[in-house]
Amino acid sequence: MNNIEEYQNLVGLLKNALKFYANEDNYLFYNNKDAPVALDNGSQARFALKKIEEASEASDKMEADYVKNLTEAIENNNNTEDMLKIIEEFKNLGNADNNI
Repeated sequence: MNNIEEYQNLVGLLKNALKFYANEDNYLFYNNKDAPVALDNGSQARFALKKIEEASEASDKMEADYVKNLTEAIENNNNTEDMLKIIEEFKNLGNADNNI
């Protein structure tokens, strides 16, 4: 994840899913009406878990790319200015997502 707002959105999604499953009324069946939990059949939980997995994979990929590029810069004896440029480019990747 690139910024605190993405973490807050993910936490909000998880909070809503937990509220749904924590609400005892969602487990009650009525005449001619199924319980919301039965209708949901775990879809909110699966969706939240998928978003966590996607965020984790994106973060891992960004970190791996960063380490790879920085390692290559060091191995190629790039000067400090080049390495700082690489660091700035990675910082800007996160900022670019916020400007969309």
